Amino acid sequence: MWQRLNNIWCAFRRRPWRSITILAVASLFCLVLLLAAAKAWAWHQFRQAEQAIELGDYKRAKEYLRQGLVFWPTNAQAHFWMARACRWQGDFDEAEDHLDRCEQLQWSPSALEVERILLRAHGGEFPRWEKTLNSLARAPSEEGAAVQEYLTYQYIQNSQHALCFHWGKRFLKTHPNHIGALRWMAFLYRRTSHREECLQCYQRALEIQPDNDETRKDYAETLLRLKQPREALQQYQLLESREPESVKVVAGLARCYRTLGEFARTRRLLLSWANRPMVNRETHFEVLSELAQLAWKEGRAREAEKWLRKAEALYAHSTTNLYTMYLCLQQQGKVQEAKRYHARLKKRNADVDRLDLLTRKLISKDPKNPDIPYEIGMICFRNEDLPNAVYWMKKTLELRPWHAGANLAMAKHYENQGNQELAATYRRQAQGLGWEGDNRPMSPFGVRR
Repeated sequence: MWQRLNNIWCAFRRRPWRSITILAVASLFCLVLLLAAAKAWAWHQFRQAEQAIELGDYKRAKEYLRQGLVFWPTNAQAHFWMARACRWQGDFDEAEDHLDRCEQLQWSPSALEVERILLRAHGGEFPRWEKTLNSLARAPSEEGAAVQEYLTYQYIQNSQHALCFHWGKRFLKTHPNHIGALRWMAFLYRRTSHREECLQCYQRALEIQPDNDETRKDYAETLLRLKQPREALQQYQLLESREPESVKVVAGLARCYRTLGEFARTRRLLLSWANRPMVNRETHFEVLSELAQLAWKEGRAREAEKWLRKAEALYAHSTTNLYTMYLCLQQQGKVQEAKRYHARLKKRNADVDRLDLLTRKLISKDPKNPDIPYEIGMICFRNEDLPNAVYWMKKTLELRPWHAGANLAMAKHYENQGNQELAATYRRQAQGLGWEGDNRPMSPFGVRR
């Protein structure tokens, strides 16, 4: 070994320029190979991202694109896909940066224009761009398909079912493997009582992506709602093998066992979780509620009442729990308290019926009327459904930014959440409008228009 190295060194000393030339050529060749390998790896990441985009999995697509762009930062197509992925993930500033980079790399001006409109609409300006987007969605192009995808999502958020069906079906004709669109349509079919079509959408989504646990959870829950507990049980058992620590899965299993009459098994399963420290209010509420329903089913009203009171401390507006509590109290002779729960149940049912009317019929008939999402938001606030309440108040303010009632409701919400800065912003906006019932904007001279 040492002899060979010595021979190489001697040859280098005899002909140094030749040796340097050979070394330089070899180094250049290695550098070219490394660059080619980096480009090939980046190209592979981009292909993975493209497949994820076809499935509507923008979170995974964003990860692939971020890795690929490290080694191929001048790929305009990748920047364009990244802008779209960022838009769907709610990273609007980053999406704008990638669109600017696409423009520098001379990407299609028409594609960039459409994506910028989608970015603005997705960021809260949908009412302004709705007519333009409906026109663009009719184009038989990739940009048209991107607009159809967004409109399907937006109309299902707005509860405009007819338009959602129209664009969703049209989009799925060209993108039949889009998991997001299949899930949106399944939800819509369930809401409109199209049972078979709903199940077909979930089944198709699981055929394409069997390891998508969120889709499987929705499918299992739908099967339970449609009174197919044995089929739902199969799905929950598969989920349990993957997520043994998921309380949501355990609650689903318990509902299946209870519906099938396996009460002892249900009790063992639920009690093993009820005594654990609470990690999530919503899922712990489900376990306590299931224990209450099981106790009532087995004729133990006193025990059912105990579990219902614990569940009520976490969420007080469950229709099922209010009704069961009313029955438990009646059976135990607590007549006055039973009457109070019955009154609360009637009020809750009235809210549910009103929400059903607003979201299924009225909003689709008059989608530009801000008072409809405002009323939906107020009902949600009244029933402690805070995520949906905030969503509908924001929809109100998209339609009428100076809506005093919505601004005051948001101010109160953020005060309760401890976010005084955001609460002050909404309150200042509300106070600048005058009294709550007058929602007209002010002119620069303080006169209402």
